[in-house]
Amino acid sequence: MPGVIHARDEFEDVDAVWSCRIPARVMGADHPFMQPFYFRHPETEEEIRVTCHNIEKHPKTKVPYMLNFQRYIVGRPNLLQIPIYPVMEDKSLHFIAGADFQVKRRSLWVWSFMDDYPATIEIDCSFMSPNMPVKIGDIEKMLPYGMYLHKMYNHQKFHSCFKLVPTNLYTNRQNAIVEQKDQIMQQRRKMQSSLLERKQALAAKSKNPKKVPSMKATTKNIAATRVGLEIDVGDGTKISLEEALARGKAGERGKGGKAI
Repeated sequence: MPGVIHARDEFEDVDAVWSCRIPARVMGADHPFMQPFYFRHPETEEEIRVTCHNIEKHPKTKVPYMLNFQRYIVGRPNLLQIPIYPVMEDKSLHFIAGADFQVKRRSLWVWSFMDDYPATIEIDCSFMSPNMPVKIGDIEKMLPYGMYLHKMYNHQKFHSCFKLVPTNLYTNRQNAIVEQKDQIMQQRRKMQSSLLERKQALAAKSKNPKKVPSMKATTKNIAATRVGLEIDVGDGTKISLEEALARGKAGERGKGGKAI
């Protein structure tokens, strides 16, 4: 099986011919485009670390006929196509309510500088809703240290990778919840209005009319009433209250020797 390790920086192309077991071993890996492979240079006997870049297949029979590898150098930017997998999407309440889960992307191109890197990126989709899909910009924040998103996604960070699409079942259930909330609010208003009317009726029954005096008893009114008072001295003569008080202070006495 012919193959090539593409040139990079100071390294030139390496053309090689492998046995027919190599394509099966590469394609049989769990993550063929992320798993590192080691080959020995046919001339210098140098061990080369590579990753699979592309597998060319026959358009009809789909049988591989060419393997393309690229050198992986730790500490330098290495282009990888990392797969992304959604997990816990069945825990989303909107998915349980009937929304349709759709996958828009299954892999992303990244630059890796690390010696050890994850084979896949698992995305927690339990928080998803039709208004909150998982975007490329969200996955960029989940990448490990030493792995960076390719610049081709600079204008695509708001594109969705995983999203929930409302269905007829989801819309009907959502409308039923809204109607139920409206009924609860109406019932609550009726209870509040009936309670208020009951309080007003009880207050009207227990209410006592206030007795307001027709005239306030002030010192001015009391003094005005004293002016018109007359006192009988005892011999048939009547004097005013002021005069009687004045005589009493002077020590005068009336009939029978009683003090005025």
